[in-house]
Amino acid sequence: MDWKLHCRNIKQLDLEEVKKTAEVFKKKSEDIEAKIFQLSNARQSMKNNNILRVHINTWRKEMSYLKKEEKEIESLLKDNCFLWIFKEKAILETESVNLANIEKLQSIISTPLYALRKEIKEWNEIDMKDERLLKQNSVKEAIQNLSDCIQNLNNSLSEESELLSKSQEDGKDDLITNEYKKKPFTCNIKDMGIPENAWDWQCSNSEYLSTMLSEFIMLDFEFYNQLEVIKKEYESLRLTDEQLWNSDELEMFEYIWDTYRRQILHQRRHYTLDFLSRLFADRNTKEITDLMDHCERVNQLKDRAVTINRVWKKSRDDLSIRIQATLLQISELSNEKRLKTEKYQSQKELCDFLKEQVQRWRKEKLEMSELEEKENAKLKAQQAEAESVKKAKEMAIRKIIKDKIAEHQSRKAAEKQEQAENEAARLKFLRDMHAKQSRIDMARLKEAQDLRLAEIKQKRLLSQLEKIKLSDERESRLEKLRKKVRPNVLPDPNRSMSDTESWRLKTEDHLHNTETSIERQMSNSTATTTTTSNNISNRFESKLYTYTNAQLCADNRTRLTTALYNAGVLDTDYARMVLSSVTPNRQTRKDTITSKEFQEALNDTVHNLF
Repeated sequence: MDWKLHCRNIKQLDLEEVKKTAEVFKKKSEDIEAKIFQLSNARQSMKNNNILRVHINTWRKEMSYLKKEEKEIESLLKDNCFLWIFKEKAILETESVNLANIEKLQSIISTPLYALRKEIKEWNEIDMKDERLLKQNSVKEAIQNLSDCIQNLNNSLSEESELLSKSQEDGKDDLITNEYKKKPFTCNIKDMGIPENAWDWQCSNSEYLSTMLSEFIMLDFEFYNQLEVIKKEYESLRLTDEQLWNSDELEMFEYIWDTYRRQILHQRRHYTLDFLSRLFADRNTKEITDLMDHCERVNQLKDRAVTINRVWKKSRDDLSIRIQATLLQISELSNEKRLKTEKYQSQKELCDFLKEQVQRWRKEKLEMSELEEKENAKLKAQQAEAESVKKAKEMAIRKIIKDKIAEHQSRKAAEKQEQAENEAARLKFLRDMHAKQSRIDMARLKEAQDLRLAEIKQKRLLSQLEKIKLSDERESRLEKLRKKVRPNVLPDPNRSMSDTESWRLKTEDHLHNTETSIERQMSNSTATTTTTSNNISNRFESKLYTYTNAQLCADNRTRLTTALYNAGVLDTDYARMVLSSVTPNRQTRKDTITSKEFQEALNDTVHNLF
C-alpha cells in the first residue's frame, strides 16, 4: 500500500496558529504554576502556624508544670519539719537583701508614680487657667524625673547582671561538667566488695566462709566491667558534643530536650528539631540532629546503667541471702547432730529416773485409793440424809401451792360465769337495737329509691322533649335549605321523554355495528382465528358516548382553560377570575340554576333596567 494514502488528508501547518496556541498554553501553565505556588505557600504557612501553636502549647504546659512544682515546694516549706531552713543565716541574709532591693525599687519607681498620679488628678480637678499651666509644668518635670530614675535603675541592673555573669563564668564549666556526668554511670565504693557485716556471720569452718564470700568479688567484677563499657561510650559522646557545642548551649539543649520529651507524645523529634533550628539559627540541621541522636543514646545508656545498678544491687542482696541460708543450713545440720547425741544421753538418764518415779507412784496410788473409798462412804451417807430432808420440805411446799391453785381456779370460774351472763345481756340489747335501726334504714332507703326513680323519669321525659325540639329545629333548617337550592323551572314532559346526547350517539353506533356485523359473518369462514382474538380483546373494551372533541373545543371556556393550563397559571386566582367572567356559547339549563341563584340573577336584571 502506498504511504501517500496515509497522508492524503494532511493540510499545511499554520505557524501563526501554532504560536498562538503555544502562547495560550504557556499562559495557562504559568497561571497553574502560580496557583500551585500559592497553594504550596498557604499549605506551608498553615504547617508553620500549626508547629508554632504546638510550641506555644508545649511551653504553656511546661510553665504550668513549673508553677505546680513551685507550689508543691512552697507547701512543703510551710511544713513544720522545714522551718529550720528559714533560720539559716545565709537565707536570712538573702531575704534581708531582697527586702532592701524591693524597698529601693519602690522608692525609685512606685513612690514617684503615685505622686505623679496624685498631681495629675489634682490638675484635672482645677478649673482655673493659670493654675493649670503651672501644674502642667510641674507634671512635665515629674515625668522627666521619673524617666531619669527608670533609666538609672536599668543601668544599675545591667551592671549587676554583668557582674553576676562574670562571677559565674569561673565555676560554670565545672558545674556543667558535673551536671553532665550523671549518677547512673558511677558506683559507690562502699557498695562494692565484701560487706562489712559478712565476717560476723556464724560458720563452723572459716575457710568455707571465705570461699563463699569471694563470690561477692566475682559478681562485682562482672557488673563493674559492664558499667565501664557504658561509661566509655558515654564519655566519647560527651567529648564529641563538647568539641562542637559550648556549655551554655548544651545546658539549654538538655533542658529543651527534656521538656519536649515530657510534654509531647507524638512527633516529638520533629517538633524538637523545629524549635532547636529556630533557636540555634547559626547551626546546621545535621549538627542538631547528631546532638539529638547523642541525647537519645545518652538517655538509653543512662537507663541501661540504672538497670545494671539495680540488678547489681539486687544480685548482691540475693547472694548475701543465699550465703546466709547455706550457712544457716550448715549450722542447723551441726546442731542437729549435736542434739541427737545429747538427746540419747538425756533419754537414758530419763528412763532410769522414770522407773523410780513409777514405783513410787504405784505405792502412793494404793494409799490414795484406800483413803478415797473411806471418804466416798462418808459423803454418800451425808447426801442420803440431806436428800430426805429436802424431799420433806418440797412436799410441804407443794401442798401449799396446790391449795392456792384450787382457790384461784374456783374464783376464776365464778368471775367467768358472771362475765358470760353480762355479755349475753349486752348482746340481747344490741340485737334489739340493730333490728330497730334496720327497720328505720329500710324505710329511708325505700323513700330515697322512690325519689330517685321519679327524678330519673323526669330526666328521661325532659331529654325526649329536648330531642323532639332539636329534630324539629333541624327539619326546619333543612326545609329552608331545600327551598334555597330547589330548581325554579316549569315542568317539561317532553324533555323527560327526549334522548340525551350520549344515548343518541350510542344508538347511532349500534346501527353502524349491526351493519358491519353482517359483513363480518360473510368473512367468518376465512378468518376464524383472527376474529376470536379480536373478540377476546374487545370483551374488556367499552366505548364512552359523550361530547366529541370538536364540541368541547367549540366552548370558549374549554379553550381558555387549556391555554391557562399550558401557561401554568390554572390554579391561581387570576385564572379563576378570568373563567368566571367568560360567558358560555349555549345558554345554561334552568334545572341547574338554584332558586337562590335565580333570585340573584333576577335582582341583577331589575337593577340594570332601573
